[in-house]
Amino acid sequence: MDRAHSQLVGTTIRIARIPTGYHFDFGAAAFDIGDDGRFYPTVSGRTTSLKAISDNKWRRIHRNNGREVDRSILTVSPDQQTLTIDTKAILPDGGEERSQDILQRVGDGRGLPGTWRSTKPGLDVAETITLTAL
Repeated sequence: MDRAHSQLVGTTIRIARIPTGYHFDFGAAAFDIGDDGRFYPTVSGRTTSLKAISDNKWRRIHRNNGREVDRSILTVSPDQQTLTIDTKAILPDGGEERSQDILQRVGDGRGLPGTWRSTKPGLDVAETITLTAL
């Protein structure tokens, strides 16, 4: 497959505001978490904490079986079209790894709620290849 001539898209995340916080839908997994800084169960033994630190920034912390595995700052751009997620992962040996994900808003919305699509396809993008015997 020639990626340069393909139109691949990354992960799509749908975030909805609910009375108790936010509903996150990743397609294969969905969960609700509060926005009060407390930890809420998500998937596979993980818990997530989310807390607004300004009108356009949130602090998110993930724990796996009680151990912190990463913390992120989620920032919505002033034009409401870009969600940047700056993450510091905590490695098993105690080291750190930093990453940045940039998502574009798909459709309408303000703040964190909306549909967001990654600007860079990664390893989580499903690819289908069809082979035909001649």
